[in-house]
Amino acid sequence: MVIIMKHNRIILNFFIAFLIISFIIGIFASAVSSSAASPAFAKKYPTVTVGKSVQYRIKHLNKKHSVTFSVSNPSIASIHSKTGKLFPKKAGKLTVKAIIYNTKHQKLYQLKDTVTVEKKKKYLPNASFQIKKTINPWNFTVTLSCNRILLKNEIKDSSLTIFPKGKKTPKLRAEFLELSPNGKEITYLFNNDSQKKLCPGDFSMDGNYTVQSSHFSKKLSLIYQERLPKNTLSGFVFKQDGNPVKNAMLSLKTASGTKQYSTDINGHYIMKNIDKPISLTVTKEGYQTITLKKPPLSAKGVSCENVILRSLKDTNLSLEFFVTDTENQPVPNTAVTIALNENSNTKKTETTYASFDLLSKKDIIVTQNTDSAGTLYLSNNDLSANFPAPCSDFEIDQKTKLTYTSTYQPSSNHHTLLSKKELNINDQYTIYIGSFSSDNTFMPYHIQKISFSFASLSTNHARFHIQLSKCSNLSIQSLSLSYENDLSSLSSESILLRLFHPEKRVPIYQYKMNYHSFRQIENELFLSSLQLPVSLLDGKYYLQLQLSSKEGETIAETPVSPVIIQNANLTAKKLTLKPLRFARILTYANLEEKMPEMASFHLYQKADEFYFFIDTFSTDFFTSKDNTIFTAKLLLSHLIENESYLLLPATDEIMGTKNLLFTAVSENTFATKKEAIYSLLPLAQIFCERKTAFSNSVEKAIRMDYSAFHNITSDFVRTSTAYPNCVLALYNTDGTLLTAALTNKITQNTIPSSFSNYKASIIDIYTNKETIITTQNSYLNSNFS
Repeated sequence: MVIIMKHNRIILNFFIAFLIISFIIGIFASAVSSSAASPAFAKKYPTVTVGKSVQYRIKHLNKKHSVTFSVSNPSIASIHSKTGKLFPKKAGKLTVKAIIYNTKHQKLYQLKDTVTVEKKKKYLPNASFQIKKTINPWNFTVTLSCNRILLKNEIKDSSLTIFPKGKKTPKLRAEFLELSPNGKEITYLFNNDSQKKLCPGDFSMDGNYTVQSSHFSKKLSLIYQERLPKNTLSGFVFKQDGNPVKNAMLSLKTASGTKQYSTDINGHYIMKNIDKPISLTVTKEGYQTITLKKPPLSAKGVSCENVILRSLKDTNLSLEFFVTDTENQPVPNTAVTIALNENSNTKKTETTYASFDLLSKKDIIVTQNTDSAGTLYLSNNDLSANFPAPCSDFEIDQKTKLTYTSTYQPSSNHHTLLSKKELNINDQYTIYIGSFSSDNTFMPYHIQKISFSFASLSTNHARFHIQLSKCSNLSIQSLSLSYENDLSSLSSESILLRLFHPEKRVPIYQYKMNYHSFRQIENELFLSSLQLPVSLLDGKYYLQLQLSSKEGETIAETPVSPVIIQNANLTAKKLTLKPLRFARILTYANLEEKMPEMASFHLYQKADEFYFFIDTFSTDFFTSKDNTIFTAKLLLSHLIENESYLLLPATDEIMGTKNLLFTAVSENTFATKKEAIYSLLPLAQIFCERKTAFSNSVEKAIRMDYSAFHNITSDFVRTSTAYPNCVLALYNTDGTLLTAALTNKITQNTIPSSFSNYKASIIDIYTNKETIITTQNSYLNSNFS
């Protein structure tokens, strides 16, 4: 028992000793840990106020160690080197240093703290403020109003801090600029860095802002909108004389709908934050309406469209034509045809030289020829008192060039007078320049076509210098003719070549050849390397040859047959000359007068689906035995067996009342005139009446060929370097417009000296289809400059 008790006492003593040793070790470890912590500032001061001292202290400092305090810029603040008390003097930034030494004055640690010293907020007594004028995007000022009169000395060192509402960045700074004479309005100016931040060109800085001041505690709010953001369309609307059109309505059609805008007193408009514009329509009562398709839109800046509106009052207009060849030698007696193009049926092939229009007579306004000097002058009034005047000058050859003459004077006082209904600013005109030779058999020059409207021009007068290129001769490499009978039986003198176009019933070209120029082998005629003095467009044509006797009577013909013209070469298959047949037609009419009367008819031969003119035939005089029914016979020739024909009444005092379609066969035609005259049965009977009782139901279309088409569109005119497509706008620094002038295209480097002398002003250059160029400093490093 004694032994057990001893053993237990030993265990207890050992446990107590273990606890004591553990406690001592813990105290030692804590002391070691505490002594190992690095010295540091007990408190840092990122921001302090002028005149308000702060105390720097060091924690975890060994009692045997010492500290020396210093500052990087003593002019901003001073600090006691031993105690660490900091005395701020003025606004700025500095660094506070604390160096810790051991007992041997050896450097152990160095501590740093960056401090911003702010001005002491001098809240003005009995003063409350409001936003008088929000941020001006031109000169970047903001104006506050105060409820009491302020002295300059109490506000001149004030400043504003502005940042987006609900955010802390970016911070914008504005310093005091001026105090109004009445002492109640204070204007602040943003620094250069803040001005550039306000001009990103992408709407990102638009919105609500919070305003704080060093001189009042109340926070204010304002709204800012950038002046020149992207996806914006802007420009001016002017009259022809360069004066602005105020309150003009602009309708912008976009993919999402149509929005309405209007011009201000300066004729200026701006459309912000738009997307996918389709068209821009400008209207003003008393002025022509203008619609621009696909107005420009840029992601790099403000796109420009300036518009010149024309008055709807009767306008004195004129057209002058000067037609020359490619060496600028005048081409006299050249036909100029002007037509309304709203009803024209323009047809084109893939080949440049195979284009034509089909016009009705009512579409054609005038056809006149140039004089001996190659000029033609048309106007809608007596223009003697209207000159000199601005004029649009077009030079047309292979391309179209536009220049302007400010003091245009017509070259001739002799002109053709048109009505103001015929020549006006609203209609779109098509002009054809060129003609056939004097005998109307070939084109000496390629015909030019022009489409234009005065509505596209900024002037009331247009002058066209048209250079016509000469046509190349038509070449036929080979031509062969066969005859069903014996050629030697024919007493032939000449062969007439007749060329037709599918859209033109009458021959477009005829050429008489000597029969003996053909080489004869048995019953065939051959001709090689024939050059015809005519230039025809590439395409499909139809050819007929007529063999004539020495007396000039046609004795044989080929059927009208298709040929191909390509690159001024005519290619034809072998043609067959066939003898002519005759037919008699009986015509009758109810005529009251006993005066001699005749009726005429046009004969057309069918080839493919077309009918081509062969000849015109007239009846003999109508006669009557009982004065009730008058009859006359019509003798047709130029008929070829098995060919189809169309007989149309010709316009005359007496006209047939129907058309006649027939095919010439042996049963209804005859080999000689005599047989036809004395035949028992006529080919047909046609009733005739006076033309007042009969009208042709189909209006004949007029074919207008051309080799080059010049479409003078509004876009072409507006984008021309000579067109006044640019507005030079001069502004005061507060954004007040001083002047705006229409001019042709310029750049910032070519600003007229009269504008560039205004060093303190802002110049904006509005050029159609381009982005605004500005001299505003905040945009000089952006895409706008």
